[in-house]
Amino acid sequence: MHKPFISWDINHGYLKLEEGTAMNPQRAQEIAASPIMENVTYEGTPIYIQHVDENNGTARIYPLNQPEHEQTVPVRNLIEH
Repeated sequence: MHKPFISWDINHGYLKLEEGTAMNPQRAQEIAASPIMENVTYEGTPIYIQHVDENNGTARIYPLNQPEHEQTVPVRNLIEH
């Protein structure tokens, strides 16, 4: 069962409630290594996980509609739907 998760939408400047599960580094690594595209968001935006640094708890991601906008973010801020 997915729990509500509050996230800050930096693009629009407001808090919003999302249905999903906050990510942990191990699950993020599983998703990054899988050939199956999972429904994961960052700040409400669907993303692709390129790489996970489990030691630092970060992930290299990009929005599905903007692959040129790569960024490193805390894994705990990723939401799996």
